[in-house]
Amino acid sequence: MSQNDALTAGTPLLHPRKLRQSRRTGDPRRRLPVRPPISRSRSLGLAVVAARSALRYARTTSAAPRPGRRSSAPLADLEDEMSRAHTQVNLTDVQDAAPAGGFGDRWEARVARVDLEAEQTGVTHLRLHPGKRSPFAHRHGRAEEVYVIVAGTGRVKLDGEIADVRARDAIRIAPEVVRAFEAGPDGLELLVFGPHYESDGEQVDDAWVN
Repeated sequence: MSQNDALTAGTPLLHPRKLRQSRRTGDPRRRLPVRPPISRSRSLGLAVVAARSALRYARTTSAAPRPGRRSSAPLADLEDEMSRAHTQVNLTDVQDAAPAGGFGDRWEARVARVDLEAEQTGVTHLRLHPGKRSPFAHRHGRAEEVYVIVAGTGRVKLDGEIADVRARDAIRIAPEVVRAFEAGPDGLELLVFGPHYESDGEQVDDAWVN
């Protein structure tokens, strides 16, 4: 590149002595391009990759620590923490809470939040027996819920409105709306999802479920 080409590109040539000085003093004409900061999500991803690499290395080495080396116990703690990043349960293995509440004649209610070790999200598997209605109507103070019909047919009562439901229907219900379900002749199976807030639910007297 000629000197004229360099000037045209916006990068004037420097004398070798001045070039050495610019490297020491940080001449603006010698500034390197600044890399954009790593995003928080990518930073967390890199940390997870590094942790997994450390775990793989720990598994391939001897369990007994060598002289002068620290124990691998912190890595075991890290592995335990990583194992809690996700949990998996089968809903049929979750205890049915209905008999203990005196509602076993109406439905099965498997509240899976504790089994899943979930801190912020709740999920419940309900099975209403054929022709039965929810044992109680209820509403929430803060939690918006989504009800997904898995199988069967029936009806849902939302405040004063009643609507038919069938398999694969999804019903979003605002916190303040009083809700209850009725199963058709084949029963009604549904899943309930929503955020978890302590003492957020409130039972409501409703002649429809009595």
